[in-house]
This record gives sequence, structure tokens and C-alpha cells, in this order.
Amino acid sequence: MPNAAMTLDILLADTLSLTLPTHLEATLSASSQGRLAQLSTPMRRQQFLLGRWLMSQAAGCELAGIEEGSDYPVFSHEPDLHASISHSGSYIGVVISKHGRCGLDIEHPVRQRDWRALAERAFSPREAAWIGSAAPDKQVERFHRLWTLRESAFKAGLLSSVVAKECLFDPELDQHIGDWHWQYLQHGKLYLSAACAAAFDIAVHAIALPIES
Repeated sequence: MPNAAMTLDILLADTLSLTLPTHLEATLSASSQGRLAQLSTPMRRQQFLLGRWLMSQAAGCELAGIEEGSDYPVFSHEPDLHASISHSGSYIGVVISKHGRCGLDIEHPVRQRDWRALAERAFSPREAAWIGSAAPDKQVERFHRLWTLRESAFKAGLLSSVVAKECLFDPELDQHIGDWHWQYLQHGKLYLSAACAAAFDIAVHAIALPIES
């Protein structure tokens, strides 16, 4: 029998519903403390701290075991463990994988845009036409389905850029184009995509309670 697809657990949180303990910053690794010091706004600092905390919860490690790599944070105790962080508005999501690099993207649009025009600038003509053919109130979902597809694949190292005229989605088959794997869903008001070279399923876990100090 073929091997069952792995499950990637996505931890999702709203920073507005969580209170971080005051001592959390002191438990970061030196490289993470250095990166945090470069962030000036309270929202960005909150997102940074919560992202690393979610990584530590998903991996079962201390915050000190997370180091800042050149492009994304890594686990110093387990280099084969990969993580991807995404945030949009007050929301932040984290996914980790033991089976190769993975990518996560979440989007929480808060204002109406000309999604058809944006699609013509960001996607292939075929993809843009598919978005433009939908009713105006449906274009936002189609746009973010393809945007999160591209962002998650880029973060997984499967694409060299996000904005490109290469077609990555087949509207007739309702699936991506490529020899890698992609999962997409809507979670409340969020659009969410994950990508990985290996086959996988996803499970979303909402973190809604205040973090104990």
C-alpha cells in the first residue's frame, strides 16, 4: 500500500486575542533578540515574539533553540526540522515539517481592491482571465487562492519569485500545475495555503486563549 501523506499542523493565532508574558523576550536566543531589537513597532514585535513562541510549541523546544537564519528562523537542535511563518493583519500562522522545507501563506484582506487589475499585473493571462470571469464578490477569493498558492510555493523554495507570468493554476482542473504539492482552504476570514515537495494534509489549530506567564 502507498504511504499515507504526512499531516502538517498549522498553528494559527490572532495577536489581538493573546497576551504574551513579559519575560518571553529574555528567553529568546541571542540571534532572535538581535532581530527583535531591529523592530520598532509594537505590532511587529508582538508578531515576531508570537511567531517564535508558536514555533517552539509546534516543535516542543525552548525559545532559545530557535536561531535566525539568513532568510528564515531555524531550529538549532534539529537542522532537518523546517518552519514557515506567515502573518496578515493581526493574524499569524506557523507550520513545521520534518520532511523537507515547507511554505505557508495566510492573507486577511480588510479592504476592497480591483482584484482583476491586480491579477493582470501579478499572474498569467489565463489565471487573470479566470479571476476576471467571476462575479465581483467572488474575485477576492479567486485572487487570494492564487496569491497564497504562489507565496507558499515561494517560501517552500519551489518558485524563484511570487509575481510571474508563468501559469501555476489550471482553472479547468481546479488544481495547481507542478510536481509538488499544495493545500488551500478558507479558515474564517482567512485565506490559507501550504506547499511542500512531499505529499501532505493539513490540520489547523487555532490558539485562542491567553498565554500563561
